[in-house]
Amino acid sequence: ALPTGFMVDKFPQLNLDVWAPTGAKKVKMQLTSITQGNVEVERDITKSEEWITLSFDFSKSDKITDITNVNLIFDSGVAE
Repeated sequence: ALPTGFMVDKFPQLNLDVWAPTGAKKVKMQLTSITQGNVEVERDITKSEEWITLSFDFSKSDKITDITNVNLIFDSGVAE
């Protein structure tokens, strides 16, 4: 669970440094809201075996003020 005060309305862009594993094509950041359900933004991974910075823009979801979790999903729908 996230600490209180995580506000997408004030800070809609989240930047994240991630290790890009070999073969990964996409990463999805999923925010969970009690009232709005899941809100997702997906980014392409263009490099592998190195750290990359990805930006996730949630400005279209800036009315959500009750985010409880943040999930990162690499290659959604692809079996390991």
